[in-house]
Amino acid sequence: MSRNPENTFPVCNVSGRKARLFILLALLIQLFSTGLFAAPKNAFGGVRDNEKFPIGWFSYQGFVWQWGSWGLGLNSPTSLNYFNSKSFVCDPGSVTTTVTTICSGTNPNVFATVVGATGDGTFSGYQWEQSTDGISWSNATGGTGATTESFQVTAGLTQTTQYRRRATFTGCVDPVYTDVLIITVTALPVVSITGSSSICAGGTTTLSPTTGGTWVSSNTAVATVTNAGVVTAVGAGSATFTFTSNAAPNCEATTSAVTVTALPVVSITGSSSICAGGTTNLSPTTGGTWVSSNTAVATVTNAGVVTAVGAGSATFTFTSNTAPNCEATTSAVTVTALPV
Repeated sequence: MSRNPENTFPVCNVSGRKARLFILLALLIQLFSTGLFAAPKNAFGGVRDNEKFPIGWFSYQGFVWQWGSWGLGLNSPTSLNYFNSKSFVCDPGSVTTTVTTICSGTNPNVFATVVGATGDGTFSGYQWEQSTDGISWSNATGGTGATTESFQVTAGLTQTTQYRRRATFTGCVDPVYTDVLIITVTALPVVSITGSSSICAGGTTTLSPTTGGTWVSSNTAVATVTNAGVVTAVGAGSATFTFTSNAAPNCEATTSAVTVTALPVVSITGSSSICAGGTTNLSPTTGGTWVSSNTAVATVTNAGVVTAVGAGSATFTFTSNTAPNCEATTSAVTVTALPV
């Protein structure tokens, strides 16, 4: 048994005495069964044995008799071919998915079957294939169900990728393929902290981009953010900020963390009203530096000792030695001049 290279039908070869008997039988049928067989086609050659004809016809160099999809061909006075000219039909079916544009690193919805593959012969199976250029195809990876009707990508796509399903039948020489599903991958927004990533409570920093989407804080008790990318520190801790693009498919990206440090706790531990030449005390007494708002009224050491100089009021600001060097200011100390 051999297979015609273009028409996928089996051919049986008979020669010698058997061939002559078959030829005689065919001639008898031709003579006495008018209408069942076609008249000889190209009786004396000139037709290639791989030339295509519609269903119900078959070509062979020499005499050809046909009945339905079956026929007899005379190749030589002592050689006969008996063949089936049936044309095999294979349909790959169809597939679909509900989302064709996704964000980088995410997965499309399942590639589902609309219609399963059908065809002549024995069904050999499915194989999903993938390509990034539509030219070079390979078996699909990074998912589940690659040899079933439906396929689910699970690896997270980072570039636009095409998918198709291959079906194979023993009745067809070549496999058949569904239409291609193209999954377009959109890049994530590029986000960054353009200001400081370590700020004090009450302070601010900035993010990029400043337009084209919305910003959201992961922890509003630590820091809030505007859609213009301005971050305001609220309390100690860390927070990240996620930007979502206004353009479909609304991809999003998240910044690294911004750390917020609480302000130093400062207080006047002595009297807040003293006479010129007198002293009072502040807290803390270590870990930073103190500065007076008005040295003509009072001075202060880094140990928090205030010395009154002249009548008036002054406040005192403590700056922590630890980054981000947060600072806090006391309430006012009042100095009264000595009587004359």
